[in-house]
Amino acid sequence: MTTTKHFVLLLSIASLHQECAAGWDTCNATVPCPLSNGIQKNCEYQMGIGGGCACNTCLCPRHAPEILPLGCILLPMKVGQSCLHQSSLDPRNYTLSCSLIPGNPECHPISKTCRCKTDLYPSDDLTACIPKPVALGESCSTEAKCEDNIFRGICNEEGRCACETGFFPHVDGRSCIEAPKIVGEMCAEANPCDNIPFAECVLDGQGEILTCQCPPLYKIPHIGEANRCLASQIGLPCLRESSNCDLLRGARCYGSEAKSVCLCPNGFPNEELTTCGR
Repeated sequence: MTTTKHFVLLLSIASLHQECAAGWDTCNATVPCPLSNGIQKNCEYQMGIGGGCACNTCLCPRHAPEILPLGCILLPMKVGQSCLHQSSLDPRNYTLSCSLIPGNPECHPISKTCRCKTDLYPSDDLTACIPKPVALGESCSTEAKCEDNIFRGICNEEGRCACETGFFPHVDGRSCIEAPKIVGEMCAEANPCDNIPFAECVLDGQGEILTCQCPPLYKIPHIGEANRCLASQIGLPCLRESSNCDLLRGARCYGSEAKSVCLCPNGFPNEELTTCGR
């Protein structure tokens, strides 16, 4: 009785494997998959009809799905490519999906080419549909322009939004600002106060935004001349070309280009170190 059951079971398994083999091209390590329209099929593990058997079978890759009776057909990979497939082997025309292109463009019903959907634009290499950028660092192209939403933004060689020459990222990352030229203007780590001698980029009095300010013991000459910070005591560093010992009567900037300080050329400074005596 046991022998009969085993025999029936073996026949059933053999029948299922025959069904599996009859339905698909089988493959293994020594039997590779054939080409279909010049496209290499993949050997994949699949369940048979009704889930009754499992075998390795040859299937078309994702980028070239099978269209019967034509075989594996390449899908369009770029915006503007045809999404209509015609073959002398089949009088029917087949509309192909454009879904492999990032941004999921559609097959235009008239031109039968992959077109970006509304509010999306082709990348310069036509491999994706992208929205118009709204922040620095986002993807851009000739049609998806940075300057449409980002003040003084440009599309750099890497296809990302950056700032024009002479401009730097605003802290919000959505616009570009000029390098600060006077004390009190906004600054950032990427937009320092280099144009204002001795100024530092620090939080304002409310601790909310970064602005260029003179460091301790340095002052602006007067409100109308806030483009430099001057030493308020003799002995402080100075820049020889900027005349920033002007607040110290009689003092001059002495030293090398690398290191200079405000000193009295004749006599000695007073006790407050603010003027030079004779």
